[in-house]
Amino acid sequence: MSKEIQLTVPVFLVAEGEYITAYSPHLQISGYGKNAEDAMTSFEQCVEMFIEETLEQGSIHETLTKLGWKLQNGEVFSPPQVPYQFLPQESIERRDKLFRVRA
Repeated sequence: MSKEIQLTVPVFLVAEGEYITAYSPHLQISGYGKNAEDAMTSFEQCVEMFIEETLEQGSIHETLTKLGWKLQNGEVFSPPQVPYQFLPQESIERRDKLFRVRA
């Protein structure tokens, strides 16, 4: 029987020329777009592909653990502490995006 796990992903929006990049050092995934909403949509699609791939391989727990995520209460993954120097210094906004996964 599968159960739902949750992960709240910190996302930093960074202006790069004419584009906005949505980046999470916690997953090492990014997306981009002409505005913040397009960048977040692109980011969400990339995370969904990441989740699908790791679920198909049966490695979502292992992969998240290697990235420093911690499973709490058997259901909620907490993001790792990322050293300050690895956070985008020029970010224009930070958002947290919740993903629910059947694993």
